[in-house]
Amino acid sequence: MPSTEQIGHRHHGGRLAATPSPRVEPPGAATQPLAVPAVETARQLALDHLREWEKSRVRLEDPSDHEALHDFRVALRRLRSVVRAFRPVLDGRVAGKLRRRLNRLADATSESRDLEVQRAWIESQLERLSARQKSGAKWMISIIQEREAEAGHAFRRKVEKRFTPLVMRLREALSEPEGAAPAAGATAAASTGVILGQAVHQLTTTLEARLAAVHSISDDTEIHAARIRVKRLRYLLEPFRKELAGAPEVIARLKQLQDLLGDLHDAHRIADRLREAHRAGVAGRADQLYGELLFSSKRGTGGRKIPDMRLGMVALARLLAARAEELYQQLDVDWLHGDGARELVRQLRAIGQAATATGTPGVEIERKYLLRAVPPHALAFPRDEIEQGWIPGTRLMERVRRTRGAEGDRWFRTVKSGQGLARLEIEESTTEAIFDALWPLTAGCRVTKRRYQVPEGDLTWVIDEFTDRDLVLAEVELPSEDTPATPPSWLAEHLVREVTGESAYLNRVLAR
Repeated sequence: MPSTEQIGHRHHGGRLAATPSPRVEPPGAATQPLAVPAVETARQLALDHLREWEKSRVRLEDPSDHEALHDFRVALRRLRSVVRAFRPVLDGRVAGKLRRRLNRLADATSESRDLEVQRAWIESQLERLSARQKSGAKWMISIIQEREAEAGHAFRRKVEKRFTPLVMRLREALSEPEGAAPAAGATAAASTGVILGQAVHQLTTTLEARLAAVHSISDDTEIHAARIRVKRLRYLLEPFRKELAGAPEVIARLKQLQDLLGDLHDAHRIADRLREAHRAGVAGRADQLYGELLFSSKRGTGGRKIPDMRLGMVALARLLAARAEELYQQLDVDWLHGDGARELVRQLRAIGQAATATGTPGVEIERKYLLRAVPPHALAFPRDEIEQGWIPGTRLMERVRRTRGAEGDRWFRTVKSGQGLARLEIEESTTEAIFDALWPLTAGCRVTKRRYQVPEGDLTWVIDEFTDRDLVLAEVELPSEDTPATPPSWLAEHLVREVTGESAYLNRVLAR
């Protein structure tokens, strides 16, 4: 759409992307950023946003810097987003009182921003109005400008009073690496990926519900609530765009939906302003007419000529209604009744699952299949002879394994938890002496099998031929729960069915 048709100033001079988010640099090149303790990631991100917020605060003093307020708001929103998303590990540092002070300062910027958006839209429509219609529109612009000045003055007073003490308190809370307890139910060692995955899941669930509740153009409360969730998701994912597959595409789609929902919400706010101005104009016009009839024009109006705003207000209302209807149709066709929202939710859930899996060492995501026989294709690949057994336990059962293959004998100790598609698995190599000491404890709880590992594209299919019974299983480990696992043709012809999640085919159950 032409820029003059955009409702709102969120693009600010054609800038489609907001100020880039700080990047998360892990402490050590070999460290996976999503495996870093969440409290450290949250502290670093929050401190980075705090620095950007301070820089934008200085720029507010320059009346010629028209982007200063926008950047001040963006930095503050990003800071609040981190504090909110990582609340499970930050609550001991940025407690309720500090969060409320942040929220109050954010609220103080809202009126100035809304008035700026409303004035800018009316100004963009002037060339489409007749001379008589422009009279009312320009009068409305002048009224908004007066309110902008008042709101700006009130905002600056609040910033002067609250900004510096709040920044000092936040820096103190975020700069100390030790000594603050996580929120109830969280652990200090919770990884970035786990907390990130939880936040993405929660926001995605509420976003889906909010979008499902939008049935007409009048559902502004739900439209605005959906936009807030979209914005929080975008801010949450941006620092991890390189760590999460598919994140850049999802972030771009979130930005598109955020702008569309934002323009619709702004249309509602402009409509409110038009109603208010129309009432004021009609009342002023009535006062003028009665003054002229009962006394004189000068005595009745104080000498101030009040224009007849009705033509201008009606013209603006018609233009706004047409624009809002166009925006809603785009939302309805592309997102609500099209595949847009459904696909976005699917992508977000996949990203949340991937973040959790990446941030949880040892999470194993795999699918398992029952086969009629070992596919001949697999026989061409190296094989290992495996003996494994389980040490009895009530809640925790340890597995020990010996493999014999081209690399010689190797020994492993493993702990697994859960069943189904995603399971926790922690494994480490061990020595022959430790294996020999533990192996007798597994008596009566063992399996033996022959394993073939067959690469296929980006995946590796594992074929287990059990040598202590007539059973062949195939497994494939996946990078995320959303990754498709279509059996290749060489395996499909021997496939009986998928048995992922069936406890009867767990190695531990099969052990004897």
